[in-house]
Amino acid sequence: MTSFKSYSDILEAGYKEEAVVLSRDLKVLYASNTYLQANGLKLRDIEGKPCHEVLKSCMGFCKELTEECPVHESLTTGEPVSVTHQDVMINSTPHHFKIDIYPVTGKEPDDTYFLHVTRDITNRIQEERLKDDMWMEILSRMESLYAAMVEGNENIEHIQSEIDQLTEIVPLAVVGWDGTGRINRWNSYAEILFGRPAPEVMGKPFVDYFASGASQEKFDNILSKMQVGHSQEYSLAENRTATGHIITCEWYHNAFLHDSQGKMITGLSLGQDITERINTEKELGRSTAQLGAILNATSDAIVGINNLGRIILWNPSAEKLFGWLAREIRGREVEALIPAELQSSHGLKIRNFFVDNQAKSGVKTTFETSALRRDGTTIPVEATLSSAVIEDRLSGFAVFHDITERKSTENILVQSEKMRSLGEMASGVAHDFNNSLTTILGNIKLLKDTNFNEEIVEKLAAIEKAAQQGVETISSLQGFSNPDGEGKKQFQLLALKPLIEEVRELTRFRWKDLPQKDGFTIEFTTKLEETPALLINGPEFKEMLTNIIFNAVDAMPKGGHIHLTAKTEANKVVIAVQDNGVGISPDETAHIFDAYFTTKERGHAGLGLSIAKRFVDHHGGTIMVESVKGAGTTFTVEFPQLTTTDPDKLIRKQHPPVNLQILVIDDEPLVRSLLKQVLEKAGHTVAEAVNGREGVRSFREGHFDLVITDHGMPEMNGLDAAFRIKKQAPHTPVLLITGWDTESTAPFQKPSGIDELISKPFDLENILNLVQEHGHKINKKNS
Repeated sequence: MTSFKSYSDILEAGYKEEAVVLSRDLKVLYASNTYLQANGLKLRDIEGKPCHEVLKSCMGFCKELTEECPVHESLTTGEPVSVTHQDVMINSTPHHFKIDIYPVTGKEPDDTYFLHVTRDITNRIQEERLKDDMWMEILSRMESLYAAMVEGNENIEHIQSEIDQLTEIVPLAVVGWDGTGRINRWNSYAEILFGRPAPEVMGKPFVDYFASGASQEKFDNILSKMQVGHSQEYSLAENRTATGHIITCEWYHNAFLHDSQGKMITGLSLGQDITERINTEKELGRSTAQLGAILNATSDAIVGINNLGRIILWNPSAEKLFGWLAREIRGREVEALIPAELQSSHGLKIRNFFVDNQAKSGVKTTFETSALRRDGTTIPVEATLSSAVIEDRLSGFAVFHDITERKSTENILVQSEKMRSLGEMASGVAHDFNNSLTTILGNIKLLKDTNFNEEIVEKLAAIEKAAQQGVETISSLQGFSNPDGEGKKQFQLLALKPLIEEVRELTRFRWKDLPQKDGFTIEFTTKLEETPALLINGPEFKEMLTNIIFNAVDAMPKGGHIHLTAKTEANKVVIAVQDNGVGISPDETAHIFDAYFTTKERGHAGLGLSIAKRFVDHHGGTIMVESVKGAGTTFTVEFPQLTTTDPDKLIRKQHPPVNLQILVIDDEPLVRSLLKQVLEKAGHTVAEAVNGREGVRSFREGHFDLVITDHGMPEMNGLDAAFRIKKQAPHTPVLLITGWDTESTAPFQKPSGIDELISKPFDLENILNLVQEHGHKINKKNS
């Protein structure tokens, strides 16, 4: 290996940093003498070994080349990378390291190496903490010395000498005073701070050296408190120097000795000049106020984070999003905002952005993650990390934007796209099956009019029932195209009790077989009173009730009881399904009938109850839900009871027979033949055409009273043929037959030029009635 030779020369020539050269696969190739000496190693001890085994700064942080490894980032971007590894335990002591990675590329593309430079920054990071601790340590030591003096356990002169030495070595102004507040101690730092020698101030009231009336009053109040037993107070005050300058100081005031009656004998004040800091704060006041207004007005959670990875700023929107008050969260590690499973990735990413000095001017990064709320729940957020400097302690901002609604919308769109794809597939399948079922049911109709023996009639009935079940299955398949659609409104007067009992049996596998297989039981009881027949779509009613029963089953994962009732009440037919399952919260109840809303785990589309409500609405009924969380749920469906005149509206007006000249256009020979047989049997004259183009030609050459055409055909479809026929003879009725879902597909909402829209598999009686109606109109017009 020679491509890093120049680097090895530099490292041997007195390079002062702890540096190591690594290969692409994280093996140690070389190390600086500084590194070897600092760690008591020789090159042969570490050469060829994985870096995480020998570099103390990386121990516990990475074991291989992953996204968390700084070398991985440098390898990916080709740029230098800086990171900080904190709390690396060495000999049971935490250390902090700054790591810089510099990529080195040789002549060949794969000839890449990395210079890994480590700096121990433990002292730098701990410096601020130590400074904060210094005040308390000094005061504690002073308190111990004065206590020893009072107890008389040690030589008084020795203790006094220790106090004198301590007051001189601390980098703070130390002012001692008696019970009346007169100065009896004034160290060299106090002389420098005030510009007055000790002999000049001894015996004078300390309050005289506070500049403003407010500061003097503040010290008098502190003195009064200490005279009656208070031991420690903190204050900011304005003091006057010998030259007349006003300086701002912070003071820790302490009472150390009290007499037997509790009156203070000796006190001590420790202070330092913070004028520069206060002036800086004043200069930043206006921009800080403006920032505060922005922080309070924005709807996003804004979190300020310092260069130690701790939270120092927390706006009202952050309180709302995370549930923590500002006073509760300040000072905590930023990882507290991220769920445990994401802390090693996203939590560390946020920390490193600020701790590793990435939050510098112009740097910004945005990514999606989950936020951990105070109550333990998580919400999806978009996190934006950006640089800013407000005072020297703030490294930047993390802005968290709640994307719950956006994610919900995305999930709905994904689910909708799935349903659309399924719908397209289902529509194609339904079209082909409808053509076959049309032929089967039509021929069964013809055969039933033939005199067969009882056995054959029974078998024909069985075949017809099976075919009708196929029709219902196709109708359900077409629901994929538009699950909220109205469906085909083939209303019939139906008794409820047989339908409900049929649904109970159809759903048995869900409420009996599967639970028993899993070791628990669901009891299903019914109380069905005799109710008037309802004008409903039978298959859709069964689907509605099935969805409600399935919902009840899902609410009882460990078993329970379902009770279904049907009765007549106040001119209404009322159906209720009650369970004793987990129940639904008020918030969930408000959305229970929304499309795609679900309280269940992933994998449930959230459409069942939405479809049920749409069915009830379209039948003029109402559906309601009552639930108690943990106690169960009741769904109640009400349908208006039919008046005595309502059924008459559905009976077509009977007309005397009419014989028409009819043109049938269909590319399916079996369907075409079936229609010809039925229509001719009814007394009509029928001509056939195999596609739209031939049909238009036949219509032009002949004379026809009515046209029945299929929609999907080669060469020319039924809609185009109808358009040309209507152009030639606007008053000729055209009946369009389609195997597609006529209710859920927009183009089939009775297009212009179509007098009747008929879905496959069609009812032959319905076609004959339509033909008869239009024939009566033709005769009436001609008479």
